[in-house]
Amino acid sequence: MPHPTRKPDMTTTTLSRRLTLGVLCACALALPLAAQAKPATLEVSGEGQVQIVPDRAGLNATLWEKTPLRDEGESAAPGELEQARSALERRMSQLIDTLVAAGVARERIHAGSISIQPEMLYASSDGQPNRSRISVERPIQLDIEQLDRLPTVLEALTQAGVDRLDGVSYDVADRGAVEDRALAAAVARAEGKARAIAASLSLELGPVLEAVEGEAPHFQPRMMAMAESRAADAVDYNPGEIGVEARIILRYALEE
Repeated sequence: MPHPTRKPDMTTTTLSRRLTLGVLCACALALPLAAQAKPATLEVSGEGQVQIVPDRAGLNATLWEKTPLRDEGESAAPGELEQARSALERRMSQLIDTLVAAGVARERIHAGSISIQPEMLYASSDGQPNRSRISVERPIQLDIEQLDRLPTVLEALTQAGVDRLDGVSYDVADRGAVEDRALAAAVARAEGKARAIAASLSLELGPVLEAVEGEAPHFQPRMMAMAESRAADAVDYNPGEIGVEARIILRYALEE
């Protein structure tokens, strides 16, 4: 007796077709994904430093006048503060004239604002009252563009009796050019490292894909402290050298 012919299951056929199409689509997608794989790259950093002789200097000094000492709680005499302020302004005016005569351009002399602050001198033994006074101060800043004038300027400051001289800071006028040299040295160092690494791995160094400056070039202005004696002819005026540092990060393509 012949067996009846079994009709195909439509659900099974449809599912089979879907699975087949899914596998084909997955294979088709895998090919472009493999083709789009990221190329091999190499990232290196380089540091560069430039030493340069400074060609300019900066000076910071302060003048002050103080009212007479009085016992704590005692009122100041009328006009004492105004007298101190007037004496300070007179000294500052004379100092500026002296500096101009010493060869400092007037536009390179910057006199700051007056500050007024109380001072307390505490008694060193029992039974003695604390004493107080008022200090009137004014700072002055100088830009020296000719270093050979520095000894003369310092002599003028000491003879004028400045109350505080913070020392000399050396610098260079064209910072941009010096920073560019430091960056160029950093790039050369990074490129040398990249070539050495690629050669050791038997790979060909491709083009630079990205360059990132690590940080702004770092200037290291040189400071010169003043001698305790404050004698201008006893100070060593040799400015030495200023160091400028830079850092760069380069990313290269690698080719087998």
